[in-house]
Amino acid sequence: MTLIPVNPADYPTEPEPMDVAVTYTVQVTKCEMSPKTDKNGNYYFGVETEVLEPAEYKGMKLSRGYIAIPPPIPQLVPGVNEGEVRQAKNAGVTFSRFCHCFNARASEDGFDTSTVIGEVGKVIIEQGEYQGRKTFSIKDFLLS
Repeated sequence: MTLIPVNPADYPTEPEPMDVAVTYTVQVTKCEMSPKTDKNGNYYFGVETEVLEPAEYKGMKLSRGYIAIPPPIPQLVPGVNEGEVRQAKNAGVTFSRFCHCFNARASEDGFDTSTVIGEVGKVIIEQGEYQGRKTFSIKDFLLS
């Protein structure tokens, strides 16, 4: 028999609620490309962060599991209409906001997700639900 030295009755069955009306200062702890594509064949990555401020939430984990890798923006040349250019640009808004929030820079070879580990930025969160339980995740990345 293995005894675990804690009393389960001492712990809540739901996580402590977070305030969705405040701005959180977070530090990136993990940022990785998904090894697979989404249902439409698009590549994406996810980010995990730890709250630094406000102090009452320090140490809480916040994440965003899906940030799409945007398609290249087509050059406005004969045969490419402005709508296609606009659509490609709009597909990159979340990615661009993430990069600006955490000072991410790309080299000529592309964006290395490991370069944002340890970077600090500000986010707002949203409350959701997963399998009947409350969850809190990053809603938007704020520009500084």
